[in-house]
Order: sequence, then C-alpha cells, then structure tokens
Amino acid sequence: MHSPHQEALERERALKTQLEAQNAAKSAGDGPPPSADSIEYWNEMYYERSAAWDTLYSYNDIRFAITSLVPEAERGNIKILHAGCGTSEVTEGLWRDGFRHIANFDFSPVVVEVMAERWKETAQNAATSEEEEERLSGCVQWFCADIQDLSMLRGGEYDLILEKFTLDALLCEAKDDATSNSGNAAVRELYRVLKPEGRFLSVAWGEGRREDLLRLGGQFDVKTERVPGQSKQRPLVYTCRKKGDERPTAQPKSASSARATPQPEQQQQQHQQLQQQQQEQQQQQQQQQHQQQNQHQHDPQQPQQKVGPMPTCTHDAQGVTLCFSESDGISRARD
Repeated sequence: MHSPHQEALERERALKTQLEAQNAAKSAGDGPPPSADSIEYWNEMYYERSAAWDTLYSYNDIRFAITSLVPEAERGNIKILHAGCGTSEVTEGLWRDGFRHIANFDFSPVVVEVMAERWKETAQNAATSEEEEERLSGCVQWFCADIQDLSMLRGGEYDLILEKFTLDALLCEAKDDATSNSGNAAVRELYRVLKPEGRFLSVAWGEGRREDLLRLGGQFDVKTERVPGQSKQRPLVYTCRKKGDERPTAQPKSASSARATPQPEQQQQQHQQLQQQQQEQQQQQQQQQHQQQNQHQHDPQQPQQKVGPMPTCTHDAQGVTLCFSESDGISRARD
C-alpha cells in the first residue's frame, strides 16, 4: 500500500507525462488547434507577431466607408471605438486622416501589449515633438476587453464604432448568426455604447443572416455594400445607424383632465367669472320683469306670464361649471 506522499508523486508524474504528450502531439500537428473564437488562438497567433498585420484587407481598402461618414473638419472631435483591433494599421490610418480620439480594444492581452508598445515607438519617431506629445497625450487608448461585455464603458459614449472581421471570428462556429447568443450580446453592447444617430461599421465576410443580427430587432438601420475591387470575392461593409431615442410625444390633456386639478389662480378667475355671470343674470331677470309689467299696464286684459327664476351657476369639486334651474330641476355642465 502506497503512502500519501508516494501517491502525490505518482499523480504529479502522471500529469507531467500527459502534458508532455499533448505538447508532442501539438508540435507534430496531431492535436486539434484552438477555435478562432477563443483567446488561446489569438494569444498564440500574436505571441511572436509584433509587425503590422491585416486580414487580407487593410485600412486603405475600407477608408472610403469611414471618411465618407465624417467631414474632415469634424474628425478631430468625434470619438471612435475600434473593436477587436488586432495588430492592424487601422488606428494609424485613422490618425493620418485626422481622427484624434480613438479607443482600441482586443480580448487578447498579448495584442494590447504589443499595440500599446508599437504606438509608443511610433510617437517617439514622429517628425516633430508636438506630434509626439499629441500621440502620447492619452487620446489614443489601448485596453483589454471582451466585445460581449463592455461594462467598463459608459453608454452613448462613441460617435463611430469600427470592427473588421471581429464578428466573423466570434461567429465562426455559429449555426445561425441572427440567433447566436454571443453575436447578439456583442451587437447589444456596441449599440449601448454608441451615441444616438451614431454609426457602427462592420467589415465582414458573413452574409445571409448577418444583416438580421446587425439590425438588432430594428434598433439599427443597416446599409450594405461591397468593398471596392476587382476580386470576385470581396467582404461586405455594413453601415449601421443607431436610431435616435424615440420617446413617445406627450399627449395634450383633455378639457376634463385639465380641469380636474385647477390651480389657485384658475380657481380665482373662475370665481370672478361666476360672480359676473350671476350679476348679468340678475340684471336680465329684472329687465324681463320690468318689460312684462309695462306690457300689463298697457294691456290689462293680457294675462301676466310667470317668469321663473334664472338658473344659478356654481362649480363642482372638479372645477366644472354647473348650472341648476330651480323651476325644472335640470342641471347641465358648461364647457
């Protein structure tokens, strides 16, 4: 019977043997590669890759879609979020075109470290000290984040969001783009951090149901076009416009609801109007009685008509003007 110490040594040797076998299989190409939607895949890819690298299409290929959205005079003020930056030259291209507030993120810490260091080197090699200072002022940022959870970012913060083949990697094993949990989580987060009427540009190979995913149940208006070029197979550029805050317009109050809670000034005005109406009614009643008396004096044979009392007006608890006639007991509400 083995002692506890001997059993622990055997477990350690077994684990070491297992790891050595896995590494040997991986070196020989026998082990399954990590999925493109895993952080292991991208850490491994970029571990020894510090040079700029774009997936087939570079910033210059998609530049038309970005610069057409933002006039040159406004580019220095808008805030851009670059999702899944990788080691591309997109940020450098944006800087050359006059954009100055660019936040870049990737879920691979290896990528973020490489890109932050590269940006620092680029700044140090700038033509002037002013440009170096501007590049290092903090207006260009690099941070690690998962596109499905951007909780560190405030809602409605960015004017423009750009992703290039990031959703393709995220959805590489999805059976249906439109119903993918990870895809919907990512698009919802991008929608949240985008300003109303802001734009989200997605450069992707995905077609078919990809547009349904990007519409996000009607919260994005989506326009689709191909990247220019001679190749028969070219990616799509989805330009997604976030609809503005569509809050329902306040409906005007009805006459009855407006009178339901009269203000003190309104109550005073209504009381004065009521007194004036009562005075006018008393004057009319006196004039009618006087006319009838004159007619009776001129024609004593004509029977005198009985004049009933004039209606008395008052206000109910809701401020509605009510008129009561003592002769017939009828009440009615005035507008």
